[in-house]
Amino acid sequence: MTLDALLFIIGLVLATMTLLDVFETVVVPGGSRASLRVAKRLVWGLLPIWKSVRGRRHGLSGSFAPLVLVLCFFPWMALMAFGFGLMAYAARGDFKPPLHSLFDAIYIVGSSLVTVALSESNPAGL
Repeated sequence: MTLDALLFIIGLVLATMTLLDVFETVVVPGGSRASLRVAKRLVWGLLPIWKSVRGRRHGLSGSFAPLVLVLCFFPWMALMAFGFGLMAYAARGDFKPPLHSLFDAIYIVGSSLVTVALSESNPAGL
């Protein structure tokens, strides 16, 4: 029981941190002050590759920032699926049929996040 509560709290914190990072990256002007800083980490990883591909041309092209913003979507969705998956796994007994593993919980949450909803388990209510 205490492990389920701890998993739920960890999932809630991860989902909240992810949503704050999305909000501060997309809506708030200036640099993100959120703790995850997904966009900043992508820039650190992609900027050397981008500069080597561009060759001798100086500066950044106008397509680098939109590319980083679009690529941020994938880590954000993965973090949201993992956070909500932890919360669903903590409430695994409330699903019909019950969830058997964390992977099942992440699969159900992920299918709901991308609106495919191909899962055979449904929440029965808390």
